Amino acid sequence: IRAQAVALAKQARELSPLGFYSHGAEMAQNLPQAKGSPAQFKSTLVGEKYGVKPVEMEGFDEAFAGRPSVTRDEIAAHFKERMPQIEETVLGFNQNEVKAARERAESAGNNWDELGPVNQGRYIRSVSGRSLTDYGTDPKFSQYTLPGGENYREIALTLPGEEIYRVPAGHSMGDKADVNRVAHLRMADRTGPNGEKILHVEEIQSDWGQKGKKEGFVTQYKPEDIKPIDPANITSERRRNEFWNFETPTGAIDVPRNDRWPTMEAARQHILDNVKPTGVPTAPYVTNTPAWTDLALKRALREAAEGGYDKLVWTPGAEQAKRYSLSNHVDEVQYSPGRNGTHSVEAYKGNNNVFNKPNATIKEIADTFGQEIADKIASGHGEVNRNTGYNVLSGLDLETGGEGMKGYYDKIVPNQLGKLVKKLDPEAKLSQESIPVNKAGWHLTDPEKTVSGKWMVKSSDYNSKGMHFDTEAEARAALAAKIAENSVTTPSLTITPKMREAILRGQTAYARGGTIPFGPEAAQRAVQIAKQQAGRR
Repeated sequence: IRAQAVALAKQARELSPLGFYSHGAEMAQNLPQAKGSPAQFKSTLVGEKYGVKPVEMEGFDEAFAGRPSVTRDEIAAHFKERMPQIEETVLGFNQNEVKAARERAESAGNNWDELGPVNQGRYIRSVSGRSLTDYGTDPKFSQYTLPGGENYREIALTLPGEEIYRVPAGHSMGDKADVNRVAHLRMADRTGPNGEKILHVEEIQSDWGQKGKKEGFVTQYKPEDIKPIDPANITSERRRNEFWNFETPTGAIDVPRNDRWPTMEAARQHILDNVKPTGVPTAPYVTNTPAWTDLALKRALREAAEGGYDKLVWTPGAEQAKRYSLSNHVDEVQYSPGRNGTHSVEAYKGNNNVFNKPNATIKEIADTFGQEIADKIASGHGEVNRNTGYNVLSGLDLETGGEGMKGYYDKIVPNQLGKLVKKLDPEAKLSQESIPVNKAGWHLTDPEKTVSGKWMVKSSDYNSKGMHFDTEAEARAALAAKIAENSVTTPSLTITPKMREAILRGQTAYARGGTIPFGPEAAQRAVQIAKQQAGRR
């Protein structure tokens, strides 16, 4: 294995810290001619043989405008410089602390999986000595997981440099990850029924991409975007005489007529140079759902390859919908139509009023409860409470997120992963995997804590009687059987040796890639992983 890895390492591919490379740069370096016109190089690179995608060709014409000839080294350097340098922030509990906290919790008679993330966090901090308010590297959304996973972590993929976009409050994954976060993943480790090492992707998301998709993306103004407004259409004499008036894609902009901007062209140039459009800014990946999905999947594949995982699975759409459905957070939403399309809206959890906003717009309702609930309120859905006169949404009316979650996790994710896998190992196929999740909270209680003085296996249901056993072995076998009954079928991908090798060689920053042997560090990792795999078999 080592000899093979060393031989492959003789030709190294230049990879980013996250294992990405520029396909355009690599193809440019393989061009047969050392020098030529930008148009010649462009025509060759976008052809079928070299296959550089349009997204990677963006900025090519501007970079070499006015140049009669360039070298292939200059072309390669251009692609390398423009390749997005994605960074990552990982949030997760220290696993030694988790193990100690689990032991402490179970010695006190608690079932670790039943405690939930808040109480688990308290136990973790009790063994680590950190303050309860010290959330420095703690994960933020561990409550949104299927039971039974270990080593839970959250990975934020961000663009370095000056702030372009900041994730809204309430979606934080840490100060560093807030800014320019292109996408994030939530993952955990699992053990399959036959001892397989499984990497479980709980969620893939791009808050930036979702917000832009909903509200629309804007870019810096181009000259053709700044159009003078016909003075005949300006009703205000002062505005017409004292300002230069322009129409832009995001609305009208007036620039004062003064010594700083004495001409219309000077005013237009001021807008181009200094005025940033309002709205959701564009950036690599975020303007296209398949693009940021690919980025996140490549990050997961890289971890699966380097970590010696046997399989990659992800939470299916139906489970995602249950997880985030509004019905899990409120029991009913009451609303009454107001003026100008607004509504007075209240929400209740039990007898507690958890939301109250008079004169809420449909957009405000959608931002709080989701578009599905906003649409139901806009259409007057729900039964009328005769005592209050308010329309009431409850029960099935609060089930939300179903179609959107299923569309993404059951269609988009497998479709994009299938495309990536086809390039890594054409023979690899997506399948299904049944993973134990212990939703019922089955757990083991030792004889010292039971009335019968026997080992007991019991669910988290207060009314369940439990099963009693004379020996620990019998009890643990019964517990394993009960947990196995509580499983979820997830989409699955087996990480084949060929796929692992291809991933370690590097993955393209964009859509397409080639295959060349990998560098020394990746080769060393391949040797280690191969030994681990052989040892397990």
